Amino acid sequence: MAQAVRKLNEEEFERWWPDISKELDTIPHLWDIWWTKEALHDCVLGGSLQCWVAGTDGLAELVVFTMVSAYPSGSILRSILLFGRGIDSYLDVLDATFEDFARQMGAKVIQVEGRPGWEPRLKKLGFGRRQIVMFRDVLETRRH
Repeated sequence: MAQAVRKLNEEEFERWWPDISKELDTIPHLWDIWWTKEALHDCVLGGSLQCWVAGTDGLAELVVFTMVSAYPSGSILRSILLFGRGIDSYLDVLDATFEDFARQMGAKVIQVEGRPGWEPRLKKLGFGRRQIVMFRDVLETRRH
């Protein structure tokens, strides 16, 4: 029962999409500020996002969406959405897989976007805080 992480090709992604879509419906607070389901789907098929699954014996326990963002100083591999079960048990294999992929893509940095609970988990893998992102909802009426 070896753990595996793999990037889905277009055919595999289309086959997995109904299950991924159902799971996304249970966690909209993690993605619907930035994405729509249609955009996630279309961006994977268009190649601007990658969809990965992690699991054992062909059963997916985690789904990860990544993107490679190009900047004048180099590329960054960004993990923009991760959900599923058993996250802590997959951290090492996810880290190794994404580091290899980042190297292949010429990325200089791996960035993980997520909730504050990721900080202690990722610190042991060598991730550190460079900046924070804060936001609030726009109110229906002005505050002042």
